[in-house]
Amino acid sequence: MQSTKNKTTAFPVRFFGSLFSPRRMFANRDQFNWLQIIVLFIFLTAVMVMPIPFYYNHQTNFNLSPFLPHIDKMMASDQMQTAMKTANYRDQRFKDVKHQIIIKTKDNVAGFDLTNDDMAGRKNVINLHASTFQVKSVGSEFKAKYGARP
Repeated sequence: MQSTKNKTTAFPVRFFGSLFSPRRMFANRDQFNWLQIIVLFIFLTAVMVMPIPFYYNHQTNFNLSPFLPHIDKMMASDQMQTAMKTANYRDQRFKDVKHQIIIKTKDNVAGFDLTNDDMAGRKNVINLHASTFQVKSVGSEFKAKYGARP
C-alpha cells in the first residue's frame, strides 16, 4: 500500500491561491491562525487605502474653505481679487513681483513678497512670490508652486 502525505501549502501562497475561487475561499477560511488573520487584515487595508495618495497626487485644485476658512475669506476679498486681476501672471508665475501689502489687519496679512516683519505676529498669512506661494494659518505653514490655470 502506498501512503499519501497530506501536503500543506505555505501561508501566503494558500491565501492567494484561494482568491480565485469562492468555494476555496470558504473551504480554507479556518486554516488561518490569528497572526495570519492580522497580517491579512493589515495587507488588505493597505491595498484598499493605496489609491488615495495617488488620487490626491494628481489634484491641481483644492477647496480651502473647510480647512482654512480665514485664508479663503482673505482670497475672496475685493482687495485680493483686484490685486490678482491686475497682477501680471503668465507661464505659471507672476512677472515683475515687488513687495506689496494688499490686506493688513491685526490677525491677517496678505500680499506679494512679504517680509518676516510683515508676517510677524499674524495668525493668517498669504505670501505670494514670483513662482511660489506661502500660506500660514491654524499654526501650520503650507508652501507650493503655482499650477496652470484651469
